[in-house]
Amino acid sequence: MWDISTFEGKSTKMLCVKDGHKSSVKVMHNVPTLNGVLTGTLDGTMMLWDKMGSKKPRKIYKGHRNGIIAIAYSSDLKMIVTAGIRDELFVWNPFVEKRVNELEGHRAAMLGLHLAESRAGAYQLLSSDKNGVFKVWDLRSLECIQTFSVSPELGGMRNYLKVTHKNLIIAANNRRFQEFEFSYSNTPELTDDQDMVCAIYNEVLPAFSAPRHMLCIQVLCVCGFVHY
Repeated sequence: MWDISTFEGKSTKMLCVKDGHKSSVKVMHNVPTLNGVLTGTLDGTMMLWDKMGSKKPRKIYKGHRNGIIAIAYSSDLKMIVTAGIRDELFVWNPFVEKRVNELEGHRAAMLGLHLAESRAGAYQLLSSDKNGVFKVWDLRSLECIQTFSVSPELGGMRNYLKVTHKNLIIAANNRRFQEFEFSYSNTPELTDDQDMVCAIYNEVLPAFSAPRHMLCIQVLCVCGFVHY
């Protein structure tokens, strides 16, 4: 750990050395509300460190089969979510060293995590994998509320960028890019862009009818989607 206040273009002052990792550190995540830093390693171990003071980790979390490539933390819910190199998404209580839940749904190696803070109290987490699939999770219920993916022409995804102030996602693979809004998937066959507030079932069709946006109704049946 370094004191950047002493930086004058040549060197900085080392404050302390944190010792305890047995594998290479892949990701670090600052957690001000816990007055600490989370680190994830290639052997699947996550550690919580005090920013100052002890040179040993405060907590050690184990459970991933392989390395950890991303960490997200909700200070309101006091919840940690980690993404493994495989298709693993684990949920942790920062005060307990065993995972409390798993978010299932991805079928490819994970690429990243992003805690959505566009709306107060949204508690939404964006996860992505290398097949170009994005999932939005409600961290209060730990349910997937939205799934969307990049176009087949992109051929999977190597990386993506979340432009927070414009609420955009830019996905990339080789020399191709695709841009879309985080809140609008524009793929009604996969998910609704807005919250579904109610629905009724028609035994004759059979189908479900639900309001979509303010001015139209969506009918969901076995044969597909029809809009009125």
